[in-house]
Amino acid sequence: MEEILKINTALNDLEQRAGWIAVILVIFIGLSAVILYRYLKSFVEYWASHSFKHELERYKNELNLQLGSTIVEKLSTVNKEIAILKDRLDISKQRILSYHSEALLAHRNVFTSINLLYQELTDPHHGAVDQWNGEALRERVAYLTSLNRKIDVDISTLKLYSEDHEFHLEIFGIHKLLIDKAYTPPKQFLLKIRAWLPKYTLSENKEEEIKYKDELQKEYNENLLAYKKDIASAIHDFQNLFRSKYWQLINSDSET
Repeated sequence: MEEILKINTALNDLEQRAGWIAVILVIFIGLSAVILYRYLKSFVEYWASHSFKHELERYKNELNLQLGSTIVEKLSTVNKEIAILKDRLDISKQRILSYHSEALLAHRNVFTSINLLYQELTDPHHGAVDQWNGEALRERVAYLTSLNRKIDVDISTLKLYSEDHEFHLEIFGIHKLLIDKAYTPPKQFLLKIRAWLPKYTLSENKEEEIKYKDELQKEYNENLLAYKKDIASAIHDFQNLFRSKYWQLINSDSET
């Protein structure tokens, strides 16, 4: 209020000294100064606000670019790590599947070897061998020996994939039964026939020699029926047990 009174007093003094023109001029200059001040103030505020918004927008864009680049880099790193893990899992899975495949093969080899030896030892025709050919008889005996040795190899391989000791004992048991009951008679018979051939060739009494051969054949056939009867049940039980074990292994393979 005092300021207004002072201004009013100053204007009255100016009017008395210089007249109304001077008063109007002073008022115009004052208003112009106020208007200019407010304009300049508004301009500065607008410029400051606009400049701030511009800088803020630029900062936001730079930040987004940096964040985007960082996210892309992180995603790339994560994708690489995921790919590495996937490769490791695939390799691990392949190894597991390979192990199970080899385990299945090892089981099948044992089963096949034992059954093949059983069939060959109990074949009354000895694999259709030419009993008038000494070399063929020798090869047949060697073949039976190789089948027996293969079982030992297959059983050793099976131990790499199976820790079922009771099952191993069953396999050893059936193998031993074949050796004790069926392995020797056919080999002995074939070797006797091979040893007989030169005698037959040199003999003047062929009929007598043929009669001797028929007696060997008859004796062997009787023995064959006896030991087939002794081991047939054990072979059947072993085949059932093996199928059960093999089915369990197949199921464990599918679960992996």
